[in-house]
Amino acid sequence: GKTYMTDKPLVSVITPSYNQGEFIEDTILSVKYQNYPYVEHIIVDGASTDSTLQILQKYKNCIKWISEPDKGFADAVNKGIRTSSGEIIAIQNADDTYHSPDSISKAVQAFKENPSAGVIFGDSATIDENGRIINPGERAHRGYSYAALLCSEFIIPQASAFISRSALEAIGGSLDTNVDWCADFDLWVRIGLRFPIVYIPEVLADYRVHSEHRNADPAYAKRNPTHRRLVLNK
Repeated sequence: GKTYMTDKPLVSVITPSYNQGEFIEDTILSVKYQNYPYVEHIIVDGASTDSTLQILQKYKNCIKWISEPDKGFADAVNKGIRTSSGEIIAIQNADDTYHSPDSISKAVQAFKENPSAGVIFGDSATIDENGRIINPGERAHRGYSYAALLCSEFIIPQASAFISRSALEAIGGSLDTNVDWCADFDLWVRIGLRFPIVYIPEVLADYRVHSEHRNADPAYAKRNPTHRRLVLNK
């Protein structure tokens, strides 16, 4: 079935954040400088104790934000989804950025060309603490297939993915907080069962690798396989 979308869909960018004050300004500016005019940026902060709140205050005219304790990534994103009104939803972490000012317009165009898509995603470059590109990431995800995703041979880069709200609502409208560490994987699996997930050969985001990263945490890697199994068992 077609996911219905208007001619100029609003895009809601949701940023879950916690103590990423060092990087969050880059994230905000990368959204603010998008050349697509219909964007709302919602930042759901988990009661950060670093410089985050000063930065959110500084940009209060171009973002919507709340700061209160939450139960982690999935819970924060769900709060953002509930406050958002976009026909397209993107989840952009507080340490990642959009790759260029036309990232969002490329994604919107791809939805127009693929009206039945549940998710559109592109490639993502890898950047370091200082925003330097470590890996340009071009065409890195061109081998996408739903089967490869299920077999964990393929990871959809969350930073460069855009979700159709009607597809999200068709699968219940929220991320599963019980599989918090891989709530994004769970989301792709559930949407992909019912809607096409479409790859476009464009670098849409910059994924930052740094020491504070949840993926840099060895405990995360140990927990990850079990969580992925939980998702697949569902």
